[in-house]
Amino acid sequence: MLGGFKHLEEQIKHRNTLKKCTRCNVLYKKTIENCPHCSSLSDADLSLQLNKRKTTRLSLGKSMFIGAAAIILIMFLLQN
Repeated sequence: MLGGFKHLEEQIKHRNTLKKCTRCNVLYKKTIENCPHCSSLSDADLSLQLNKRKTTRLSLGKSMFIGAAAIILIMFLLQN
């Protein structure tokens, strides 16, 4: 049980070495001056990338929902 607490303390210490970018919300080391993810992107390029990420997550969620519904339907049909 104590090992779990030690792991949690290490995660908290690691989290304290990071900061969140105000433009893209990616975590990066505090020792780096600019966000390595978006500092080289223009506002238009960043917006395009963030929208692309959002639609990818939505389509993955829809796929998971359809897959789960299909499994439930198959299980229901096989019980009869």
